[in-house]
Amino acid sequence: MRKWMTAVLVAALVSISPGGALAFGSPTGVEDAAVLARPEFRAPWPCGQVRDYYHHSTEVSNAIDFNVAGSGDLDTPALASAAGTVTSAGLNGGYGNQVVVDHGGGWSSRVAHLNSFSVGVGQVVSTGQELGKVGSTGNSSGPHLHYEQISDAVRVPIVIDSVALLYDGATRKHTSGNCGGAEGARTVAALTPQWTAVMRFNGSPGSWTQIGGPARALIGGGGLAAITPDNASVMRHLGSGRWERAGGPGAAFVFAGANLYALSPGSNAVLAYDGRPGAWTQIGGPAQAIHGGGAGLLATTPGTGNVMRYAGSPGSWQHIGGPGGMFGVTGSYFYGETPTRSAIMRYNGSPHSWTQIGGPGQIHHAGGFGLLAIAPTTSDAMLYRPSTGWVRIGGPGRQFVVTDDTVYALTPDGGAVMRYNGSPDSWTQVGGPAAQIVPSP
Repeated sequence: MRKWMTAVLVAALVSISPGGALAFGSPTGVEDAAVLARPEFRAPWPCGQVRDYYHHSTEVSNAIDFNVAGSGDLDTPALASAAGTVTSAGLNGGYGNQVVVDHGGGWSSRVAHLNSFSVGVGQVVSTGQELGKVGSTGNSSGPHLHYEQISDAVRVPIVIDSVALLYDGATRKHTSGNCGGAEGARTVAALTPQWTAVMRFNGSPGSWTQIGGPARALIGGGGLAAITPDNASVMRHLGSGRWERAGGPGAAFVFAGANLYALSPGSNAVLAYDGRPGAWTQIGGPAQAIHGGGAGLLATTPGTGNVMRYAGSPGSWQHIGGPGGMFGVTGSYFYGETPTRSAIMRYNGSPHSWTQIGGPGQIHHAGGFGLLAIAPTTSDAMLYRPSTGWVRIGGPGRQFVVTDDTVYALTPDGGAVMRYNGSPDSWTQVGGPAAQIVPSP
């Protein structure tokens, strides 16, 4: 383990001035409260595995069936998608063998058609714990994993791994992020000032591990990637300091969840990484820019600036708005600036339906913890969360990044990496100096 920082400081982010806060509005209330209440559901099968999913017109409302491609489902693990208490583990009519987990706050989830049980009623389970084995009991035509999310006794559209699944009758794919708490952007990675080393923050001030390098730039989010010094390749981090060449070069790279996407060098194609070195699938294009996060992938069209949301299969995009300035993607929402940056807007889920939540301001970064915007005259850092509205948290800074848990900043001179402590102007130095910081699993 390498000690990257020589001194540990507890201090506010440098150059903070209290005046000139933005005229940001308050949260709308009802919609935001509903989003806040939803547990951070993960896929109900093991980390990194890909399953087909679909919703039949004759299926119970808002349920989704998951399948391993081919016939490999029988006796595979069905996992808890969030922590909670088992309230049902037994036979229930057409569901066959089911397990229902109460997650609190009116939320529960159900897995059904199981072949066997691994838990009992009253048992407390953690996210990712095995509930049973996939089967074909009850009203089932073959082994598959039936899954539901339930809010106040009503089945609701499913969101797993911060991805809202589609209900268009098509068969689609999803990669599980149920990784025992290691999924998502939980920390930061940094590129040292001379671009010689990639460092990962271990959670305690001054504790960093070198995991790679040299690199020209980093791409972070639900995964971590690096551009090689010659700008010819993008390398994806596999964990424990292991890297593989995914492809390259490209005009831009982003993560949406754990999935890596690219804009081709001429910006004429949007590509999805297939998980094998050099294997990419064109899913759209041309595009002016791409933006990714937990809620999905956005692209803006050349010339018109139309905002397109990727619907999950090659060539399938939905025009949701535009034009605009910068866009940010959190775990639940898409946000965008108006072209003049006079307003910051939140997408409401229906094409061309957006609500102004604040402004003027410049969207700087977004992640599971919220949306970070910069005030135009003071350079204050403003954090938007549905539960609190806008809060001035500090600033100025060279760079801010939002993880699933907090905000990190690089001071104006690049000399220190700071972690937000949860209260305005309260930051702790955790490392530095650095040339760049990005969110990282």
